[in-house]
Amino acid sequence: MSRQIPVDLARGAVPLGIVVVATFAAMASIGRPSRVRATEMAATSTLTPSASQATAVTTSAVSPGVGGAARRVLAVLRHVRRTLRESRYQPRTHVNVGQGVYRWDCSGMTAWVLSKSAPRALRSLGKVRPVARDFARVIAAAPTSGGRTWRRIERVADTLPGDVFAWECQPPPEGVGRMLLAARGDRGAIVRRRRPGARRRIITGHVGFVVEVPRRVEGGWLVRIADSTSVPHGDDTRTDTDVTGFGMGSILILENELGVPEAVGWAGLGSAWVRRVPFVIGRVLR
Repeated sequence: MSRQIPVDLARGAVPLGIVVVATFAAMASIGRPSRVRATEMAATSTLTPSASQATAVTTSAVSPGVGGAARRVLAVLRHVRRTLRESRYQPRTHVNVGQGVYRWDCSGMTAWVLSKSAPRALRSLGKVRPVARDFARVIAAAPTSGGRTWRRIERVADTLPGDVFAWECQPPPEGVGRMLLAARGDRGAIVRRRRPGARRRIITGHVGFVVEVPRRVEGGWLVRIADSTSVPHGDDTRTDTDVTGFGMGSILILENELGVPEAVGWAGLGSAWVRRVPFVIGRVLR
């Protein structure tokens, strides 16, 4: 029987080895949680293909149930992947498809892809330049059945390629120059270090696309995603240390007893920590 493990809600993070829903009977007698790395779970987990194997966004076989809008999303992502020559993580979106240049942040990438594949879903956000927080809020308010532009997917198990994932971060206290992270890739609300006189920029969350059917692993789900980031995920295509921007990687999603996502590990099974965030999944309809 699984045992609910308490989470330090003030910090919002727990060691990945002490997952939100533990399936190991030995955890029943745990006192103080130990810091167990996700790699220790890998021996009994089903892994996604390596980055070298996953060089295309969704292969010729498209999962049953993937609708027309999602197919268009995947087609755009394939085109980006095929034409990519240069990418960079930056706030301002700059795309030159002919030259293979894609410079953007996570929300800029998502908005650009949707503008080519599901423009009505993008317009429904009501913003000229939506950020991750806007995607998260619209998806959270979307119906779980029917819907005209978005449909919220409640369970990780029901996620399909082409779906949008997002979460919103709370900003750090005023005056904090930069939040120190417990582990590489642990994305809380971050205030970027800035030059004197530069505009204060806050990361409001994260957003991107699911590109493969999630795979069940011990304690959660391993999900292959496409996004724009300056910090690679697990099994990431951005292998060089100076490569940022568009790419694919794997994140770990933990769920509650109802199958609803409630925590994320940025680096997949290589995550040192998972962070409890309001993780939402949305399906674009048009």
